[in-house]
Amino acid sequence: MSAYSCSQPVLSITKVLRQCHTSLILLFTPSYQNGVIKELVTEVPRDDFDVEKEGQVEIIGWLYQYYNEAPKNAAVAQPKSHKYCDQELASATQLFTPDWIVKYMVQNSLGKLWIHALMTRHPEQNETELVAKFNWQYYMPDAPQTAETVVNIQKADQDLANLQPQDISFLDPSMGSGHILVYAFDVLMAIYTAEGYGEREAAGQIVKHNLQGLDIDTRAQQLAYFAVMMKLRQFDRRALSRNISPEVYDIPSSTEVSKGSVELLMDDFTKEEAQAIYNLMAAFQNGREVGSLVDTSKLSLETLQHIAERIDQGTYNQTFVRVGEKIHQLIQIALILSEQHDIIVTNPPYLGTARLNNSYSKFLKQHYPNAKADLFAAFLEKFTGNLKRGGYSALVTMQSWMFLSSFEKLRKGLLAKYTLSNLMHMENGVMGIAFGTAVSIFRNMPLSSFNGTYHQIKYHDVQNGDPASLPVAGNRYNRTNQTNFLSLPGFQIVYWFNSHDFNNFQQAIKDAIIGKKGILSGNDGAAKRLWFEVEHDQIRYDLSTFSDIQATHVKWIPITSGGTFRKWYGNYDEVLRIEGSGEFIKKHASNYRLRDPKYYFSSGVTWTEVTSGLQSFRIIPKGIVFGNGGPIAIPVSAINAHMILGVLNSNVGGRYLSALAPTLNLGPEQVEKFPFLDILESNTFASQFIDQCINITRIDSNSFECDNSFTNYPFRFFVEHNPLTIWLILLFTCLIRITSSPPSQTMAT
Repeated sequence: MSAYSCSQPVLSITKVLRQCHTSLILLFTPSYQNGVIKELVTEVPRDDFDVEKEGQVEIIGWLYQYYNEAPKNAAVAQPKSHKYCDQELASATQLFTPDWIVKYMVQNSLGKLWIHALMTRHPEQNETELVAKFNWQYYMPDAPQTAETVVNIQKADQDLANLQPQDISFLDPSMGSGHILVYAFDVLMAIYTAEGYGEREAAGQIVKHNLQGLDIDTRAQQLAYFAVMMKLRQFDRRALSRNISPEVYDIPSSTEVSKGSVELLMDDFTKEEAQAIYNLMAAFQNGREVGSLVDTSKLSLETLQHIAERIDQGTYNQTFVRVGEKIHQLIQIALILSEQHDIIVTNPPYLGTARLNNSYSKFLKQHYPNAKADLFAAFLEKFTGNLKRGGYSALVTMQSWMFLSSFEKLRKGLLAKYTLSNLMHMENGVMGIAFGTAVSIFRNMPLSSFNGTYHQIKYHDVQNGDPASLPVAGNRYNRTNQTNFLSLPGFQIVYWFNSHDFNNFQQAIKDAIIGKKGILSGNDGAAKRLWFEVEHDQIRYDLSTFSDIQATHVKWIPITSGGTFRKWYGNYDEVLRIEGSGEFIKKHASNYRLRDPKYYFSSGVTWTEVTSGLQSFRIIPKGIVFGNGGPIAIPVSAINAHMILGVLNSNVGGRYLSALAPTLNLGPEQVEKFPFLDILESNTFASQFIDQCINITRIDSNSFECDNSFTNYPFRFFVEHNPLTIWLILLFTCLIRITSSPPSQTMAT
């Protein structure tokens, strides 16, 4: 055997080990009584080591989470004002994706593309029959479509008729430890073998032609590289002796290479080549931070490809071989980010702009203005746009993009350009995190009449293990046209609505009301009191306008501040120190808002703006100002406040408000988007019923001492006519005093 042939496996093995050397070094600790080895032996289930049972993915993901736990906790523990640096970004945003969610994403993107290709070749077979051959547990067939939509899909799918397995480009732009790539390998293996390839040949083809991955974390990239190589090794025992290297890269910053070294490297480069490298270095100046969101649109890709070939051939100054390797890496990443892909699947970082430094925030505003509120939204926008025509993207993100006003332009753009094929909406805790998430699967094909498939996963569905199949019965399963969402005032993805619900939103209630936020004192400790904490004669309940405050020199006025759950009437127990034109507030706070004084003391409907429970609306009588925590809706048409109150407090109101404001906040801007229902205009019975509800609640509220309209206890009449009751009440009161007092006080009594 020649020395050359012997060196090939050695070089390949060295490359694999070099990719994961940091992690391997950390494996070996001085003591087996503590550290990772002990945890591996005592805490990790045996099946997680079994490659045949998919243990490879679990154990590599477990290793990464183990090493990332301490830096992640340190990053998350930083004050909210702290701006993350690049390494903190990598630690704080890494999140392991449960295996069943990965399967759902890959099967309904990569699997879906291949099934469409097969249906184009074999029109005599339907989707369900073709899927059955692959045993894809979480694959969801497309919904029935109109005849016109079917024709449009068939026309678009004609490009897939000649699609071969090795033609499929699969990218994970935030790959972590490679979980998604490894399962994509399995799905691709099933596709290759179904086409007649042997497993060994298929494995090599998958690594060479199909899989690509990127991440900002070097350790994650090392583990992903190792995971993909071990999958290759599973099917090809000689894999390490072949010149096959997975296209998985960590994204560096160009500042990691000195400018002087780059200039010396380019001594014999043409002016065009040198300029191309300068542009490349500028684009990746903050690569370790920005990651896959790097803007490559202004790079000269052909020139960079030529430079990469020169580096491969060694036709440059070999004194700077390490610099050449780094330039080559940046070029490969730039090419991947500039290409269009058939499939893009990822779990992107979730991080709002409050944690980003100024340069990163500015970058998002400049390049992703519709998605600047969070990193996951920028990934959703960029990589859905990086698809080939007919390709699929599958991203698991926070659910907020579906509902919040800060993502309204993003929703409108995505729904107008792409087809939302599948959406899986997951409750808090489903992914092991304390907020709701969603898997959104888009196809780069504008089919406005396409009926997408939507469903929900609740926390109890995964408490005892992964779902056996999808959808879960009874969980908001629906198939609807995405153009319905564009008919809503904020384009919310309320997939559980029926056609009647969407029709109701054709006209909003904002034409009948004015929604206002209210006074923000900026210092509630100084400016607010409960009504019984101040002199009663210093409070005025009979004012009508802002000028009355100045004219009467009043000190305290009643104010709504939200409060506990209470429908119809009540929660008027706070007063605000106003004094003149608000001089007291201006003196004691800088962050105050004396909003819209011309609406002060108006009657209308109020509610608690921030609540984790059910929402409740109350009438606000004249003479009370509205506060920041208790906004107001003021009628401006013939519709009276009582009818608006009744509709908002109804079950229908709760259904619609849950779509308009699915988070803790319900502001006046959401209430103004509430649909204008016919019942608002004329319904005598409903009006009488609402008046009764208000009166009953008013009597109940006035029956307690803490209410400023308190008159009598509700049981007074009963007591006056039942002397025995008096003795029972007195005895009960004494027992309460005895049992609730500390021991020393009880003995003294």
